[in-house]
Amino acid sequence: MDTDLYDTELARIREVIHETGDKPDYVDSEMMMRTVYESAFGIHNHYGPNQHPFALVAAHPKEDFVPYSSRFRDYAAYINARVYETTGIPMDKFFDRPRAEIEMIMGLVRVSNRKQAHSAEEIAAAARAAQQGKK
Repeated sequence: MDTDLYDTELARIREVIHETGDKPDYVDSEMMMRTVYESAFGIHNHYGPNQHPFALVAAHPKEDFVPYSSRFRDYAAYINARVYETTGIPMDKFFDRPRAEIEMIMGLVRVSNRKQAHSAEEIAAAARAAQQGKK
C-alpha cells in the first residue's frame, strides 16, 4: 500500500472540506475514498493521464478474485482429473455430493488416471520395441 499517497489524499480531502465548509455527501465521500483506496493499494492509478470516465466503477484485472477461489480450484481439479470421462458423473451432480465423497472420488480417479498413464506408457514402449525389431 502506498501510505504516502493515502495520507496525502486524505489531507487534501480534509483541506477541501475545511476551505469550503461543506461536508461531502455520502456519494462524494464514497467516490473520494474509493479513488484513494484503489490508487493506494495499486488496483488502479486514478491520478495518471488519460483516465477513462468510468474508471472508478470499471472492473480492473487486480480485482479478479476468481482464480483464487476454492470453487475455481475445485472445478479445475474436476476438469483436469477428467472425472466425467472416468465416472460419467456430471459436474453439477458431482459437487452436490458431500465433501468427503467428492475427495474420495477424486482420489480414486487420480489413481485410475495414473494407472492408465502407466499402461499407455507400457503400450508405447512395446510399440517402439516392436518397431525397432522390424528395422
